Amino acid sequence: MSISMSQQETLTSSLKKKNRAKWVAGFAKSQILSHLQHLTSGSLKLKDGDEVHNFGQDAAEAVINATIQVHDARFYGEIAFGGSIG
Repeated sequence: MSISMSQQETLTSSLKKKNRAKWVAGFAKSQILSHLQHLTSGSLKLKDGDEVHNFGQDAAEAVINATIQVHDARFYGEIAFGGSIG
């Protein structure tokens, strides 16, 4: 089986887009987690797969507690770049 030049270009372009999307999501995630480190009021728990991140006050001491469960890595890009999350 041989792949034509246009098929190869399509595959290469598709891989580049996936890698770019993965990089953007990773960058957005790191920026969001960094900003959340500055949370001082309330308690926020962010669950993303096996990762759990806690921000703000200790949950037992906080007046307001919230948990976010991330189901899709695109969440970070949507938050970082102003897209819709719902």
